[in-house]
Amino acid sequence: MKRLFFIFLFTLAFILYGEDYRLKKNVSVSKQIITMGDIIENAQNCSPKLRDLVIVASPNPGKTLNIGKQEILNKLKANNFFDINVIGNNVRIKREGSFVKPQFFKDYIYDYLVKKSQWGKDIKVEISGKNSIFIPKDNVKWIIRPAKGSNFVSNILFKVEAYKNQKLLVSNWINAKIIVYRLVPVSKSFIRKQEFFGDNVRWEKRLIDTSIANAVLSKEKLINKRAGKSIRPNTVILKSFLEKEFLVRRGSHATLVVKYNSIEASSKVKVLKNGVLGESVNVLNLSSKKILSGKVIGQNILEVTVR
Repeated sequence: MKRLFFIFLFTLAFILYGEDYRLKKNVSVSKQIITMGDIIENAQNCSPKLRDLVIVASPNPGKTLNIGKQEILNKLKANNFFDINVIGNNVRIKREGSFVKPQFFKDYIYDYLVKKSQWGKDIKVEISGKNSIFIPKDNVKWIIRPAKGSNFVSNILFKVEAYKNQKLLVSNWINAKIIVYRLVPVSKSFIRKQEFFGDNVRWEKRLIDTSIANAVLSKEKLINKRAGKSIRPNTVILKSFLEKEFLVRRGSHATLVVKYNSIEASSKVKVLKNGVLGESVNVLNLSSKKILSGKVIGQNILEVTVR
């Protein structure tokens, strides 16, 4: 799609540095601005500075804009084009095109995510934002890419750009949210810190936020585990809902491995606190009756490094 500008002139010409540049009567461009290169004949023969000089912003689609001769002169002189003679009264510009909501790009973003993200086809894309985006009538090339550093989790900013002949015509940011379809465990009844088994869990495909997708449990990791808290019916069961698996338990005996340089020694200890893998737990040395702190490294095994 493209933006169409019609410039209707009487006899109008101007002289720049001794050369005669005549304005076109009808001009079609696909930009949000009008430059001198858009409205003069033989623009390829003029300097880049003159050709790229912005004269005015284009009007809204369907609206017209009159540019007076003096406005053109002022713009040229302000940019050091002094040897100028303009003939004529004004330029009338009409712009055609359309505005769309950000949701217009939903399918574009979905296709990008299917190809580039870790989620595959089982996703739903939600587009937010109400600001309209101008769509040119030209056959343009659309490029959609996420903001730098995006990891395709939850909300993502996408940059939407339209190019024609390698020139940027449109550039906008769009916010997209990814939701994924996953087979998830759902509680059937109110679970009060009890064991998960076939009768109190059902499996169904649901849309869930990507921020918790990796926390969803498979059947192998859920069945025969215990709930760490009360879970209401119809709740998706996540990893954080499970009871912590303590490798050492308060009151039980364990082995404390003491490391000093290349020397290792072990002793029997009594565990003073429940502990999970990697957690530091206080223990009582059964021989010396001293309280030490060890890091849980296995079932009933702790480790302390002396430096």
